[in-house]
Amino acid sequence: MKEFFTFIFFALVASSPSFPQISQITRLPVQNPSQSIKESVPIWLSENEIMIFYVNESLDTVFSTKSNNRGLSWEEPKMISKIDVFFNQHETHLTALKNTSGRLFLAWTIFEESMKLIYSDDNGASWSEPMSILGAGWHPVFQKRSSFLNLTEWDNGNLCLSFYSYGISTNFYKLSTDFGLSWSEDANEFPGISGSVLKELSIISIDENKLLAVFEKSKSNSSGIYSRTSSDNGLSWTD
Repeated sequence: MKEFFTFIFFALVASSPSFPQISQITRLPVQNPSQSIKESVPIWLSENEIMIFYVNESLDTVFSTKSNNRGLSWEEPKMISKIDVFFNQHETHLTALKNTSGRLFLAWTIFEESMKLIYSDDNGASWSEPMSILGAGWHPVFQKRSSFLNLTEWDNGNLCLSFYSYGISTNFYKLSTDFGLSWSEDANEFPGISGSVLKELSIISIDENKLLAVFEKSKSNSSGIYSRTSSDNGLSWTD
């Protein structure tokens, strides 16, 4: 789960030496104090600008707030999009990315429907209409039940949206070669490990044609963070 403490971690460790000092852990001041906020994701907009996206307690609205001074102060929240979540959905699995062209991407999932993705070309001032992206699985029901979303950009400019399919307990990823305007119809399956459950898959480039996949592996009562590499852009992966 992407807890709201992501903001605290981001502010403390993703800084430069000139980052303003934060003397104590503080609650993001612009969020509604009467609500329990559990999902958020931060991104850098520029050297001094940070934007945080978060979902309200009822999981029906995505908001954003922006700082122009590296987190010292924050603008009033702005509503980004309404979400029609399924009645028993407990998370939206929010993920965000700013690619090298400067376009912002924000994605979430709606169980029993599809993943949703929007983008902005003006640093979040306006957003596209939500795009529906189906997941994976041999049955249409499985394609609507995606979770643990992660957006990344590869060195070749491709965008990668990785996700976990609850229906078949398998990780997949889809690619976009046109800056997020369209996504591959067929999903690429990420190989599993016998006797283990893999979740929270995220795939990044580490060299030409070489990818690094990071994921959580759970088995019995233990879990940990593991990685695999691919030297052929995902056609095969190390054991």
